[in-house]
Amino acid sequence: MAGFTDVHNRLMSVYPDVGEIWYFAILCFAILCGCLGVGLWETYTTPAVVIYGIILCIFCVIPVGIIRSITGLEVTMNVLAEFVSVNSSLTWIAC
Repeated sequence: MAGFTDVHNRLMSVYPDVGEIWYFAILCFAILCGCLGVGLWETYTTPAVVIYGIILCIFCVIPVGIIRSITGLEVTMNVLAEFVSVNSSLTWIAC
């Protein structure tokens, strides 16, 4: 942080860094709370929905964020879905 002297870095420099294990612990606790919440309340679904939501974010939301951060262009989910479906159907045709 030697080269950065903006207000945020100066204010945060007095706090010690937090290890990545804390972020992982909070993630596990949040997943556990989500699974327990879905499983214990009468939601008419299974706790697997929480895992499905995480997988959906990994395969859909994160690529959209990467494209946005690299190019500055926002790709909506329907464009990404069309791109994936067209490419998957072309691979079936090529076989």
